[in-house]
Amino acid sequence: MKHLVIVFLGLLLLCSGALYPWGSATHFYIDEQLTMKSMGLKFNAGYGGMAPDAFNYLFSSPYLENLYAATHYQFQPIWDKAGNRIAQALAFGFITHNDAWGADYTAHHAGITQGTAEGYVIAKAQALLVLAPLPPELPLSQQQGMSLYHEFVETAVNVLMKRVDPRIGEKIAFAALRRNPQFPLLLVGAYAEEFAAYFGGPAEATQAILAVEEEFRRISVLMGQVLCQEEAVAVQLFAEQMADMADDFLGAPLPIPRETAVSLVTQLIHAAMDLCAPDFQQEIEATIGQVALQMAAHGFIIADGDGRSAERVSPAEK
Repeated sequence: MKHLVIVFLGLLLLCSGALYPWGSATHFYIDEQLTMKSMGLKFNAGYGGMAPDAFNYLFSSPYLENLYAATHYQFQPIWDKAGNRIAQALAFGFITHNDAWGADYTAHHAGITQGTAEGYVIAKAQALLVLAPLPPELPLSQQQGMSLYHEFVETAVNVLMKRVDPRIGEKIAFAALRRNPQFPLLLVGAYAEEFAAYFGGPAEATQAILAVEEEFRRISVLMGQVLCQEEAVAVQLFAEQMADMADDFLGAPLPIPRETAVSLVTQLIHAAMDLCAPDFQQEIEATIGQVALQMAAHGFIIADGDGRSAERVSPAEK
């Protein structure tokens, strides 16, 4: 099982930190808090909330930035295609993720409690780079270094989410396994026409969207399983894979032994966890409140089973 997890995490951990301000566990938690009490709707919203990052895995595509912009800024089409409550829950989660005023905005552009000028994750990555710089024998450009440290911070917060909700990994895996089959069709309806220019035509775009979503679903299941492990085990798995992918990241053979790299990355993830532990939850809670206001202001509201609008559920109601 560990080997299988590592194989698929390879796709996950090659991603640039600049494109992943908040990690999947954070987005899932945010949507679980924002969405109504029905467990099925909560989990579909949580899966939808992770999914805007699905196309970020197409590293070799010359249109990667276009795909990112579509899923993180052009989100109205997926809401327009949602014709029932389950579809609306999936779309609701998808939209909360956005980089214009959603959850990613506080991580990447303007934090609320920390990093108000640049975003929580970016501020923490900058602080980590000063606190624990990489050894000089690693030939990283400034941009590569910041991307890598963004990844350390994102990974650290993903693991820290286990302290907020010890079942977060189990929930992510279950939500991905049981995500409603309407979701890939929502993506096709929302994006196939635009993506036709990137994939060679409408039919090819449809096939690509369905394939990317299914692969993202598998990755999410396996990531959830990793987050079911104890903190030290989860960090070790992330560190091993990041070290294994270092050659691709650097564009050259890793100039230090793999064992040294794993040890170094493990230490840096733990350092990022120490840096974020005192205040990450406050930033996430503040983000939840801000996103709730923005979603309502933009008209993205779902009726719950008892006729109430979608709202954040108080601890007493859980």
